Amino acid sequence: DNPFKLKIPTYIPRDREKIPTPTDFKKIRRFITNSIFDEKKIKSGLHRIGGWWNNNDWFRYMVFFGMKTGMRGGEIRILEWNYNPEIHRPDNRVSYSYLSNDWKTITIFFKGTENTIPVSNDIRKVLNILDKKKSDRGDFVFQNPTTKEPYEKSRFNKCFRELMIGLGLKDNNGK
Repeated sequence: DNPFKLKIPTYIPRDREKIPTPTDFKKIRRFITNSIFDEKKIKSGLHRIGGWWNNNDWFRYMVFFGMKTGMRGGEIRILEWNYNPEIHRPDNRVSYSYLSNDWKTITIFFKGTENTIPVSNDIRKVLNILDKKKSDRGDFVFQNPTTKEPYEKSRFNKCFRELMIGLGLKDNNGK
């Protein structure tokens, strides 16, 4: 009834958020890379991660993509295998990302700007793995097999939290 009695939530500045240290980042990178290319090296750590890990193999590839390309999570989630002239136009004003036919570049349109980044050999190896795993390859590189749409941001975030806890990377509040 009275707008002056509203409680305004406290804003937490970004500089006070827990950001992974270089040591934390190396631990994440080592675990994710080994989980893709040499699972024997991570067997001992899997008991801490939990059973969800085996049911979400797409997640490890998305994190690997982010670490190797610098792409934002949303850009990775909507990454498509091929160029689509109906969708991939800057005048369409919808964010998109797609692979070139030869898998040498990724084109990203985000916030009104289109950029192209090179694809490293490591990313190309992962693309080959993903291409072979998919019996019915859809439009998106990281596609939910049930909905045929990109994985939801909330599902990625939940998996990321589980990974951080499993690797022992928690903030001061145990989160």
